Amino acid sequence: FVNRRAYRPEDAAPLLSIGTSCFVGAVIALGLYLGSPDVRGLYRTPDLLWLVCPILLGWSGRLWILGHRGELRDEDPVAFVLRDRWSHRAAALAAVIFALAL
Repeated sequence: FVNRRAYRPEDAAPLLSIGTSCFVGAVIALGLYLGSPDVRGLYRTPDLLWLVCPILLGWSGRLWILGHRGELRDEDPVAFVLRDRWSHRAAALAAVIFALAL
């Protein structure tokens, strides 16, 4: 596998900060959506959907920690997630929550 990323070792700390901040921002955006009146009309039990937020934060946090440790080095993150059991469990749990909220 040829590494096509132009990052240097000293880029690790800023990338960790940027990546985790962006993901937290995405979960905040999800929370704003979950608090909107539109969601109340789409789901029978919309409050259940709030359980997806900690699942996403835990899943993302684990991936960023593994990346910071160098355990995802030279690996496509999408390919890793498709093989990762923790990612499968988080996705399954989120899918069950969405199904129960419908």
